[in-house]
Amino acid sequence: MSFLQKIQAVWDNISIVQRALLVAVVVTLGIVGALLFQWARRPDMRMLYQQLSAEEASKITEKISEKGIAYELRNGGTTIYAPKEHVYQLRLDMAKDGLPVG
Repeated sequence: MSFLQKIQAVWDNISIVQRALLVAVVVTLGIVGALLFQWARRPDMRMLYQQLSAEEASKITEKISEKGIAYELRNGGTTIYAPKEHVYQLRLDMAKDGLPVG
């Protein structure tokens, strides 16, 4: 008896309520798995700069976008977060360009 035949035999021998619960568990596990996968793919964001003026934040985010690096603005746009592996290089690049001024 193959594995699929065994599953079919079990499916035939359970009630409708048990089938509904089994389907609900499988769907829930699928959703949780997809959410965990999505969460694990997100880059580890670290703070690049904080307490920036809107003008400075705009200039910095423009430079980051030119490099094709993802970033996040937080605290009303006054704090910039970048992926952990790019933070130090971005700080050096921004310092070379004279940013931030303050």
